[in-house]
Amino acid sequence: MRRVMVITAVLAVGLAIGGYVFFSGERKVPVRYRSAVVERGSVISLVTATGTINPVVSVQVGTQVSGMIKSLHADFNSVVKAGDIVAVIDPEPFKARRDQAASNLEMSKANVARSKTDLAQRKRELDRVKSLVAQQYVSERRRRGGDEFPGGRGAGQRGRGASETG
Repeated sequence: MRRVMVITAVLAVGLAIGGYVFFSGERKVPVRYRSAVVERGSVISLVTATGTINPVVSVQVGTQVSGMIKSLHADFNSVVKAGDIVAVIDPEPFKARRDQAASNLEMSKANVARSKTDLAQRKRELDRVKSLVAQQYVSERRRRGGDEFPGGRGAGQRGRGASETG
């Protein structure tokens, strides 16, 4: 019995709220027209509106490199044409990298020249030792690196390299 009372009370409250919303809800104001006699005169037009303005053409602008902007030649909504400079990127970091690469290249060229000179010197030493071994002025053990060659460097490293290349 109690259950039936609760359901009836909920239905009554729902019908009351629904009736109130339906009968006293938002009503549209009827459209009213005003008629006037036709006259000659200047037309005055005033339009006010709010909202969002969308561009006719939207263009994404990008760069091939990134960096700090040194100068900016265009602003938001500026009119630009193809080929116009919009911004200048600071060239100093790129110049520094270029100079570093140029100095690395020069250092590598110097290393190549030094290596060529060392190779020529080692070939001369190898030829000299070979001729001395052929004349039996130098022992086979010394040629293979057992003793030091004249010049103060150990033959352990040079002798092995010399015998492998010869």
